[in-house]
Amino acid sequence: MLIDCGHSDGAAFRPSVHLARMYGFDSVVHRITALVVANFDEDHLSDFPGTFTQFRPRIIYRNPSITPLHILQTKRKTGLGPGVLGCAVQ
Repeated sequence: MLIDCGHSDGAAFRPSVHLARMYGFDSVVHRITALVVANFDEDHLSDFPGTFTQFRPRIIYRNPSITPLHILQTKRKTGLGPGVLGCAVQ
């Protein structure tokens, strides 16, 4: 289980890269059981595209009361990054 998938520019940290190195994965797609999305802000989801592509989470836990349409409408006003967009459409 992975909780959030934001990255850190200062520490050069991306969950998709870190997990692949830690477990010795190369370009092969591996699976994680679940991804928990704490909130729909880009700092929590910035590496969603890489994480989803590399690990194909079987389940994505997120707040079910917030629809993808609501996320897109809200974040277009405040900043819609690739992580939020990717998570909203999955």
